[in-house]
Amino acid sequence: MENIPIEQMDECRLRAELSSALTANSILNKKVEDLKAEKQTLQKTREREKYTLRQKQKNAQRLDIQIKNLRERQLDLLEENRRLRKANLSFAPNQIKLRADNKKLEEENVKLEEKVQFLDALEAAGVDNWEGYDAAVEILRKE
Repeated sequence: MENIPIEQMDECRLRAELSSALTANSILNKKVEDLKAEKQTLQKTREREKYTLRQKQKNAQRLDIQIKNLRERQLDLLEENRRLRKANLSFAPNQIKLRADNKKLEEENVKLEEKVQFLDALEAAGVDNWEGYDAAVEILRKE
């Protein structure tokens, strides 16, 4: 390079610097384009996440309303349960008496069924031909 005039050396050096600058500029432009693409991707992701968040918030609000309604229903059911228990307790003495009355009626029913069976047997044996049958019918008519 010693034989090259200084003006040409400056020109060569300028051309090399220019070429280097153009290469660097091209690399920077490529990086800018890559960053723009990445920015768009991030913006789309952010929008999707915002949408998802809004949907989750709406779902959470709906669930809160459902929970509130279920709690109110639960309180209503508890109150109804208390009312029914109280009513059941007030019926308890009557239930005991009814059970005792029912048992007496069942016993009386058994006795009556036995009497009916006996009377059916008497009729089958021809009691209407026996002496005193007419007197028994008369007694029943007077009562």
